[in-house]
Amino acid sequence: MSSSVGGASFPRVTKVEELNDQRAVKITWEDDFSAKFHKKWLRDHCKCPQCQHPETLQRQVDTASIPHDPSITTLAVNQSRDGVSIAWNSSVKGSPCRASDFDAQWLRSHAYSVEPNPYPINHRQETLNGKFLWDQSATIPRHAFADSMADLKPVMQDLHKYGIVMVHSTPSSMEETEQFSRKIGFVMETIYGKMWTTNPQTEDQQYNDTASSNIELLHHTDGTYIRDPPGLQIFNCIVQAGEGGDSRYVDAFHVVEKLRRQFPSAFEFFSKTPLHYQTYDEDAHLTTMEPIIKLDHAGNVVQFRHNDYDRAPLTHLSFEQVDEFYRHHTELLKIIRDPAMEFRHKLQVGEMVIVDNHRSLHVLRLGFALGRVQCFFNNAANGYGGYASQQPRAPHYPPYPAPPLPPYPAPHPGPYGYAPPPTMMPMHEGSKLLHTHVAPQSEGSSARHVPEGSALSSYLGLATTMMGAVILTLPGTLEAAGIIPGMLIFLGAGWLTYQSFEMICVACDATGEYSYEALSSRLFGAAGVWLVRALTLVLLFGSVVTYMVIAMDLFEPFLTGVMARNTIGLAFTVVAIPLCLPETIYELRHANLMVIVCILYILVALAIRCVEKDPQLIANLQVNEDNQFKSEAAAIAYVLPIITLSYACQLNVPRAYEEIGDRRTMRRVNVALVATGMVSYMSFAFLGYLCFQGHPPSDILTGFGADDTLINGARLCLGISMVLKTPMTFQPLRQAVELVALGHSRESLPFRAAITVFFMFFAHLLSISSRDLGVVMSFIGAVAGNVLMITIPGLFLYKISKGYYVVDARAMIAPFSRRWSVLVAAAGVSVSVVSLIYLTYATFFGAEQ
Repeated sequence: MSSSVGGASFPRVTKVEELNDQRAVKITWEDDFSAKFHKKWLRDHCKCPQCQHPETLQRQVDTASIPHDPSITTLAVNQSRDGVSIAWNSSVKGSPCRASDFDAQWLRSHAYSVEPNPYPINHRQETLNGKFLWDQSATIPRHAFADSMADLKPVMQDLHKYGIVMVHSTPSSMEETEQFSRKIGFVMETIYGKMWTTNPQTEDQQYNDTASSNIELLHHTDGTYIRDPPGLQIFNCIVQAGEGGDSRYVDAFHVVEKLRRQFPSAFEFFSKTPLHYQTYDEDAHLTTMEPIIKLDHAGNVVQFRHNDYDRAPLTHLSFEQVDEFYRHHTELLKIIRDPAMEFRHKLQVGEMVIVDNHRSLHVLRLGFALGRVQCFFNNAANGYGGYASQQPRAPHYPPYPAPPLPPYPAPHPGPYGYAPPPTMMPMHEGSKLLHTHVAPQSEGSSARHVPEGSALSSYLGLATTMMGAVILTLPGTLEAAGIIPGMLIFLGAGWLTYQSFEMICVACDATGEYSYEALSSRLFGAAGVWLVRALTLVLLFGSVVTYMVIAMDLFEPFLTGVMARNTIGLAFTVVAIPLCLPETIYELRHANLMVIVCILYILVALAIRCVEKDPQLIANLQVNEDNQFKSEAAAIAYVLPIITLSYACQLNVPRAYEEIGDRRTMRRVNVALVATGMVSYMSFAFLGYLCFQGHPPSDILTGFGADDTLINGARLCLGISMVLKTPMTFQPLRQAVELVALGHSRESLPFRAAITVFFMFFAHLLSISSRDLGVVMSFIGAVAGNVLMITIPGLFLYKISKGYYVVDARAMIAPFSRRWSVLVAAAGVSVSVVSLIYLTYATFFGAEQ
């Protein structure tokens, strides 16, 4: 039974034991996660009011007085308080306490005996929870000056989340601006003073900095040459600009996340290599050396420092490093200056903008005409410590690492370049996060790039996965269900498929995982992981075998007397093996294009035969007894699994999303894919239905004569497509096997080649041993297919909305909520159950009843 904190469930502690030989205590949770804590560490971190100040949370116990191996009198699981209770043999200096109680979730979050976590997908620190990474489409929060002076909390909450806030109806005086600033925290004094104007009118207001000139300064942070740059800056517009005058703002934390995934080596360079910044004033030379990206010990970005105008000569770098700098600088600026990253706003008189200078880049003179005064800004540099002290205290339930999993890598660095740890993050009410999930390469590893996918290559790959021999059975669904109900089911299944696509993308965003195996390992318990794993392996391997059987059936009539059926299957295997070796969807784009061309040919051939209305074909029509049902319920039960599975390609959606690396592009691919499926499937179904005058055979190609050249071309195209689409099914199968078997070592090409050869020849043996896999695959498809394609994405979203993950609230047209995820998951289960009941009844008692 899990405990609940703030609406999220946490595993309970089930066992504690003292390890005297290690001077430690071992704690085990109900999900089999275990961690060891030194007894001295536990004594040092006692959270009682006598050992830890209840208000400041500062330690009161004297660490030096704690024995290296403190004696424990009693060690037990505290069932009532869900944690661990320890009775110590003696008190220590600074606290009379002799008993410590530790919360299970607190211990989980502070476990240090497990593998150290690299950069977490969502920022783990309390000071970074609830950040909203924004871009061009952001709506920056606005507050009234008077309301903010009365209650500053809403401003501070939004400032903490966005790093930028607008305040309207502000007075124009320097004094009132300073008064507002002092409500936030202390005003930082620099060589320019505490408050100053960017358009100095007197000698006293002059200062030597490009900010006081009429030069447009592109994206930068201020005070880069100060060891501790200003934390917050207040820009108060007191005179309206004439022409131009737009200000541009860029979320540097968002920039860093894009840099991590697109250019991991650039991220590593700018987070580890200090750069020299400087400025000269009349009686001061300010200089410092710091990296552009400042990280904490866990890899969280905490500060961004960038101003090319302040950068000093790079004489401290080696010859090779200078070359690296300029190469990576281009990559960094490509992201910063991307118009899609910029929020633009022209400050009006009476408007004030507050920016987190450790996070937000700004450009304050877009369109500034040389020699003309556009805007006057009162600029208050606020110390970051004062700002941070105003933040609302986060609940004292820091997130905890998920249980250690069998070694597995995150998806290929590709455009993302990271291997995120199993870490969860508290989601504060209303918090959001855009698609920004990456982590650096492990220490000592070299950054590598998988060919970055495109919208076209991903679309082709997913469409290839989706379309196949199932198109031949679609006309029969209209006969069984009727034209109008059948078409409505096509539309409904397409809509449900789109929702599952979006849910998978949100799960990838929230966890940073890009395969069903890795997603389930992150979100589900051991039983759930093995269920998904088993369904995935059975469905995919069964599909590969089925492709072989279909291909042999299609090619055999053309090769009679030339090649035996078993030899055809062997040829299929030999041809498919090299096609299955590539790792990415992008590498298969040409083969996938050929599959789509083949499918289009079949559609055109069917349309031609439909228009011709061959009298001989009509004369030979026979009623398809399998499609005659005595009840609408039986007809719907027959139709549902066929139509829902016709859209199946969800297992490859995470991989396509990883290769594209862009949320908007992936959404367009999802929309295009579902639209293609709806149009093509309804076209196939309707044309086949008309061609056979409402009585199509279960496989419409069997209704045409063997001497029909046009249809024979369609048969050959379908056989070719079975060969060429096999890699799109085999890639996720191999990926799942590699993740389980090799974990981080799955780069081994010999192993990849070996497992490909093994599985393909094993599939070949099964395909030649049975020509009738229809019943078996119907059961597998109805259950495994619908569960994997609809139910599992719903459960992914459910676990994310229930747990400590932050997602983008704008992720799809329907509201992402726990209730919505349950409905989608239930829809998948319902389809699976209905289909399973029907198939079982039809198999043993006949479908016509």
